[in-house]
This record gives sequence, C-alpha cells and structure tokens, in this order.
Amino acid sequence: MDDTTLNPRMERFTHEHSRRLLSLYIVYTFVLVAVYDLSASVIHRINQNARVTTFFTVGALLFYGVVFSFMIKQMRLPLRIFGFSMENWKPKLFWTVIYSILFCLFMLLVKYIIITYATQFQTFPLFDFDLKDLDHFAISTQHRISFSLWLISAIFYCIFVPVQAYIIHGAIQSPLLHLLSFKNRGMVSILVTSLVFGALHIDLHIVYALSVIVPAVFWTWLFARQDSLFTVSISHMIIGLWAFWGLGFQHIFFTWSVTVIHLF
Repeated sequence: MDDTTLNPRMERFTHEHSRRLLSLYIVYTFVLVAVYDLSASVIHRINQNARVTTFFTVGALLFYGVVFSFMIKQMRLPLRIFGFSMENWKPKLFWTVIYSILFCLFMLLVKYIIITYATQFQTFPLFDFDLKDLDHFAISTQHRISFSLWLISAIFYCIFVPVQAYIIHGAIQSPLLHLLSFKNRGMVSILVTSLVFGALHIDLHIVYALSVIVPAVFWTWLFARQDSLFTVSISHMIIGLWAFWGLGFQHIFFTWSVTVIHLF
C-alpha cells in the first residue's frame, strides 16, 4: 500500500480524533460553566454574604479543576499542550514581566483618568492599599484591615491564581488552540476564553464580570503566545496584586456596582 493511500486515511483518522476530543471538551466546558452560573445565582439569592460567595467560588473552582483533570486524562494528549511546560521558561518569564509591567502602567493611566474626570471618583487616591471593598476575598466593607490580614489575603490570592490559570488556560483555552482546525483559532480562543473568564465572575457583580474581561484578553493572548501556565500565572499575580492591593480598583467596582443597582 503506497503513501497516497495511507495519507488520506491518516488525515481522516486525525480529523475524526480531533472532532471526538473537541466534542468531549465542549460537553465538559459548557455543562460546568452552566452549572457554575446557576449555582452561583442560587447561592447569591439565598445568602449574599461575601464570605459565603467566596468559599463557594474557591470550592467550585477546585472541584472544576479536578473534573477538568479527568477530561485532560481522557484526551490522552501530551501535557505540554495544556501549558505544562518549562521549555524556554527564562526568556518567556522575562517578556511576561515586561508585558505585565506595561499592562500595570496602562491600569495606572486608567485609574488616573477615572479619578480625574469622573466626578464620583475625584476623592479617590491614585494609590490605594485599603482592601475594605474587596468582597471577593471576604474582607469587611466597613473598616480598614490590619497589615497582617492585608498580607495574608495577598498570599491567599497568589496561591489561588495557579488553580484559576489551570482551569481557564490549561483546560478551556488550550483545547481551542490545538483542536480547532480553522485559520483564526488563536483569536477565537482568546475571545471565547475571555468571555468565559468574565462569566465565571458574574456571581460577584456584572460590573466586575465585565471589567475582568479586559485583563483576561491580555492573559489569553499571553498564553496563546507562550503556551505556559507558569508564566501566565506569574502575570496574573503581578497584575492582580497591582490592581487590588496597589491601586484599589475594588473601590471603583464597588462604587460602580452601587450606582448600577440604583439605576435599576
């Protein structure tokens, strides 16, 4: 049997195998995202306490991490496809830090524009290290917190980031990058994953969910470029710490969310 006979068969096998894997991915992802949003909505209606919401979010993402691990195991693909690779990690890390610093400067400019031109935010400081409105980490919205709690919350955030990166980039974005067959799959993976990332924050508030899509686009672009969970996790830590522990964007989100509630 010559190569001209083998090649079409191999192409058909590869195409059918990709379709099977993509179908498996779609079932896992869509069902879990739907269950998450429905569960979050029920939890929010039953109890709007920030601690309850936070524990639910952390618990749900840990559970989904386990479920997605089963999905990845069933796919039987090399782990490097899902971002588990340290290849060329030094130059990737270098550029990750550079890109992240530039994004942090962009956020600084956005914060400056907001507090300069938006009347309701003109009393807000440019740099804000107070976490009193950071409901996502179950911090009280009434009083300033101690430095020890400020530090513990930052450490907790850094520990939690790799789990989130694994789910968002390793389990959701990677299959789109490697299993879709059309030309613009990279752009599609960035847009779809960013929207999913925003949807996973909808239980906090619509303002917060829409806002996090912006850094999500940056992180998904970075992952599509580098294929590394390690570097995208580092970027997530840098930008997240800068946004909430340095610039106090949670106060902006909190104020905007109150304004939106009053509008409706």
